[in-house]
Amino acid sequence: MQSESEEWKGPADEKAKFAWKRLECNFPHGDFEELKAFYETWAQHYDNDVLAIGYGAPKAITEEALIVCDEEAKKSWKVLDLGSGTGMVGKELHDNGFRGPMTALDYSNAMLDKAMQLPGVFSSKILHCFTPESSLPVSESTYDMVVCAGGFGPDTLVVNCIPDVFRVLKPGGYFINTMRTSDFMVTFKENFEMKIDDLIKAGIAERIAIKPYYQYQWDTDKMPGTMGVYRKAKV
Repeated sequence: MQSESEEWKGPADEKAKFAWKRLECNFPHGDFEELKAFYETWAQHYDNDVLAIGYGAPKAITEEALIVCDEEAKKSWKVLDLGSGTGMVGKELHDNGFRGPMTALDYSNAMLDKAMQLPGVFSSKILHCFTPESSLPVSESTYDMVVCAGGFGPDTLVVNCIPDVFRVLKPGGYFINTMRTSDFMVTFKENFEMKIDDLIKAGIAERIAIKPYYQYQWDTDKMPGTMGVYRKAKV
């Protein structure tokens, strides 16, 4: 945790400064129960906090979704917002014309409650703690697209969850995922892509694109992230 005496190197304005501290300094690492409790409490501040520091994942994911999905498909595609939080990605998709059934999945009930309050965005929710030992409670080949904004990481969704994401995708369906570019994420990101490589070799997945984007941005600094677009093999 950063001490008060350390030089502040994040957002310049006070609102963004406190939002960043809530995110970076109070975020628990390594203890699942503490992390879950943190999200239950953070739900009331989450949207304001991430907007204050220029959270870019919802827009970045939506831009990629619009590339792979034509106007007709936007009306019918079934979408899973994996680790939906308060539903910011789902709202961005909805605001850009996605009208097919959209499901919010998260392990925080407070976050899901916020998501389900968004008018017309989500048709259903799933409260579930997704781990390699507790797979997604969804049938094979259910979704046309799975989106995940920052859900994969050392303290949250681990790389061994990836095969189950492809299990619930329809053949030819897309998985769009964002991850932060931080020092503690370097090894995790390498392992993430290695797991994708395994699925590619097995004929299950295709890697469509890896792109940089701004995870957070503000007046004085920017934090890059990585956008991955993958597709389930059609056969």
